[in-house]
Amino acid sequence: MEPIRRAERLVKSIEDVATSVRGLPLLNSDEVWDRVRHVGLDEQMQFDCALVAGVTSLASGLRDVTALDEVDVESPTRSG
Repeated sequence: MEPIRRAERLVKSIEDVATSVRGLPLLNSDEVWDRVRHVGLDEQMQFDCALVAGVTSLASGLRDVTALDEVDVESPTRSG
């Protein structure tokens, strides 16, 4: 029964966080939010896919790392 109770607590916790996030106020004069609002869904989807690909690559690169000094750090590039 304990795994079921843990799952129920996890679901409740996720619901609480989701409610908090949905209740966050939107900032009308925020430049970042203005940019997000005016970018098309295709561009946002491309950004999300690139972000997921980067995180996936990082995760696979870190899979066998046992110490931080073993991480091969590349110079970050910035587009745009």
